[in-house]
Amino acid sequence: MARADRTYQSRNGATLRKLAADFRESTGLPVAAVDREGRETWSLGACPLCEHTTGSRVRAAACRGHRRRAIAEAYRWGEPAISFCPLGLVTLAVPLARDRQLTGGLVSGCCTSAPRQFPRQS
Repeated sequence: MARADRTYQSRNGATLRKLAADFRESTGLPVAAVDREGRETWSLGACPLCEHTTGSRVRAAACRGHRRRAIAEAYRWGEPAISFCPLGLVTLAVPLARDRQLTGGLVSGCCTSAPRQFPRQS
């Protein structure tokens, strides 16, 4: 079993998956567990934009690098981090650590950064 897989097979793995499932159910956003290198180990849902570029190794490498940097930044500050993915979508990253060492994180997002238009109130 790869090191990344062991991270999420821990005694807290079921709790982590339950937390991710609750987040997915309440927000409708995809959520993925990634190792500290940004490689996806499991996910609930998928980014609809990324699904259209599934064969792109360049996009996959860019996304992996982005996820790695996002969870590292979240770990650095000790709280979730918000950033933009290489395709311009908003990403939320939450670090996971064991014995004060970054082991991976949960990554979600898929919102466009375009301003929303709200109807004017009279």
